[in-house]
Parts: sequence; structure tokens; C-alpha cells
Amino acid sequence: MLSDPQLSPLIAGSSDCDPSVNQRIEWAEAETRRIADADFLQRWDAATFAIAQTPIYGGLLLDSHADLAPLGPDPLTGLWEFAHLPSGSPPARIEGRLEMQESSAVVLALIPAALISGPSER
Repeated sequence: MLSDPQLSPLIAGSSDCDPSVNQRIEWAEAETRRIADADFLQRWDAATFAIAQTPIYGGLLLDSHADLAPLGPDPLTGLWEFAHLPSGSPPARIEGRLEMQESSAVVLALIPAALISGPSER
């Protein structure tokens, strides 16, 4: 449990709150542990390096994001995918495909700017 003395009275009484408050507290605690996890940081370092070396991303340098877990590039599109951790568990990649379950996180793809078409000029 979070151990801030100023928050303790609020947290202690949180059983009367909306259940989502307790869920957010639990997620924040897990997030704090994840950020300190060397494996999580190594995966982000590897992803940042690989994305910068991928031609379609044009040398893009990403910062790590605590609520995203790198899943690697999709084998068909080459686009890097990330699991949105607050929404669920990262799906496993089996034989190149993400195996989605009911508890799986939302998966986001990193779309290169070159693939996004803006409004046409007249």
C-alpha cells in the first residue's frame, strides 16, 4: 500500500469510495515496482535502440513510458507494438501473432509520420 502519511487517512477510508479508486491505487503501486524493474528498463532500452535503427521511423528516439510495455515489431507490418498496461496484461506473441485474451491489454502500434496523411493542400 502507498505509505504517504498525508494520504493514509484517505487510503484507509477508500473502501467507501468508488471501486475504481482502489483499482487506481493498486495500479500505481504495481507501476512503481515496474519502473524500478531492471528487466522493464532493459526492454525499453532495447526497443528505443531498435526503433531508432528502423528505417521507417527515420531515427525516432523514444522516451520510455511507464504505462506502455514494448511488444516488438509486428512481423507483417514491421510496426512496433506496445501494450497499454493500465488496461490489462501484455499479450504473448506466439508464432508471430499476439494471442489476445479477455484480460489482455490494449495494443497500440507506433505509426511513422510518413504513413500519416494530413489534410490535402488546395
